Amino acid sequence: MLFSLIFLTYTLFYLGGDLKICQSCNFLTCVEFPPANIGSPFWYCDSCQTEAVGYFFQNPLNDYFDKLEIVCPSQEKFEFQLDPPLEEIDHLVVINMCRKNCLA
Repeated sequence: MLFSLIFLTYTLFYLGGDLKICQSCNFLTCVEFPPANIGSPFWYCDSCQTEAVGYFFQNPLNDYFDKLEIVCPSQEKFEFQLDPPLEEIDHLVVINMCRKNCLA
């Protein structure tokens, strides 16, 4: 019994993103909460959460990050000027910009 529980946990958490047994089984590995039809979820189950890549470019004159390049899960690229510039890298900016531009 314990072995089955450990195996199931490993399968869902470590292989869940790559395991494609069936398309409708996504709810086993990630459940948005609260559901999107109720309001803004606390977490999402979209590809921007796990596959988006962001490159922040630092301005050498003031050490602020003023430009962001995002590579979408589809490999499409977007470039943005950050206004106001960021003092430190914020990965939530990458995820939110991905949702607005890559999933639209």
